[in-house]
Amino acid sequence: MKTRKPHDATVRLTRGVLSSLLPKLCSRGTRSFLRTILDAVFAKKDGKPFARSEAKAIFKHILERSDEAFLLSAADFTSSRDPDAFISVVGQGLCLGLTDSVCYLLEDSRREFPVAPLPAGAERWIANFLHDLVKRLQQQQSSLESRLASALKAFFETMLTKGLLRNAPAYPEEHFKVSKDVRCDHEPAYIDIPYLWLTKEET
Repeated sequence: MKTRKPHDATVRLTRGVLSSLLPKLCSRGTRSFLRTILDAVFAKKDGKPFARSEAKAIFKHILERSDEAFLLSAADFTSSRDPDAFISVVGQGLCLGLTDSVCYLLEDSRREFPVAPLPAGAERWIANFLHDLVKRLQQQQSSLESRLASALKAFFETMLTKGLLRNAPAYPEEHFKVSKDVRCDHEPAYIDIPYLWLTKEET
């Protein structure tokens, strides 16, 4: 008769407890708590107590049923909080092959951003966030799938236009017209753009 090792019993107990608790964890867990669980599952993805397929299934379950906990918000871009959890989940999800789950997170975050007015000085935090996200994406060894590339493109466009460049001045079309009044035979022609003078030397 084959003797069961104590470790095997612990593995089965861990799986059973986690499976029974997942629904409550997803509905009640905070971002910090859920990230701790995802980090632990990811760290054990290639060994006990989880096989890689089990780790992938648990990660997918938590991410897709708790994605609101990881959505970006205005509070992420302050000195007291940072969006590192979002970057971590994106990187780990892609490493596990959960492209669809990551795309859902990117798309939902893009649609919801910003859910509240951004704090003053948020541009610096957004720039750091985008920089760190790009670095994490560069760690992926495989090429980006078409859906992921599309989701990332839309996500970065939103972060740039509604976040990093949200206070950039918008110039009326007529400001780009060459002013005839300032042109003469011995002076350069000026294009009337506020705060920016472009010159074209006469030939």
